[in-house]
Amino acid sequence: MRVSPANLAELRAAIDALDTPLRRLVVSVRQDQDVTGQGGGAGVNARLSPGNSRVIVEAGAGSTRRNEQISQQVQVVEGGRALIRVGQSLPIAMREWRAGPTGWQAVDSVRFLDVGSGFMAAPQLIGEQVSIDITPAVEQIRPDGSIESSRLSTQVRGRLGEWIPLGGSQTDSRRSDYGTGGLRQGDSHSRGQVWLRVDALD
Repeated sequence: MRVSPANLAELRAAIDALDTPLRRLVVSVRQDQDVTGQGGGAGVNARLSPGNSRVIVEAGAGSTRRNEQISQQVQVVEGGRALIRVGQSLPIAMREWRAGPTGWQAVDSVRFLDVGSGFMAAPQLIGEQVSIDITPAVEQIRPDGSIESSRLSTQVRGRLGEWIPLGGSQTDSRRSDYGTGGLRQGDSHSRGQVWLRVDALD
């Protein structure tokens, strides 16, 4: 078998590329969220962070403000996929009627429904640059209480060791209802941003 010097050089380069071990990478994700609320009733708010720990804020009349920064890290080999799971534990108000000695009584409670958003991250190194295929998976609560899921693929690029913005979110809501203590009203505003960074371990 005869090959030209140019073809031989290309063949050797291809063999060297196959012999090169895949690099180990660390994918870091940071969530910045700022939540403000104002109202005249008691409220419950919760956040699900990595490790399944909840941050719960209860407030009466007046205003509240909370700033959170949640981060997590996942190791993956170059070309592999890392599952990043982020989300919320939403408080759902429940009312149950129970029979008591004096008749039917209303029992109010709060249960938490875990609604998450996450994505698969597949980093690929190009020199000191990194290309990341992102496949998000988002779950949202519909008005009828069911959970709706959606998925969309995209690609982002940046330098190794630098934070890359993936996107932000903004939610504004107003609530007004009647309870045993009278009328309760409140406004809430949430601003969020997600960042991603890839570092090489070797």
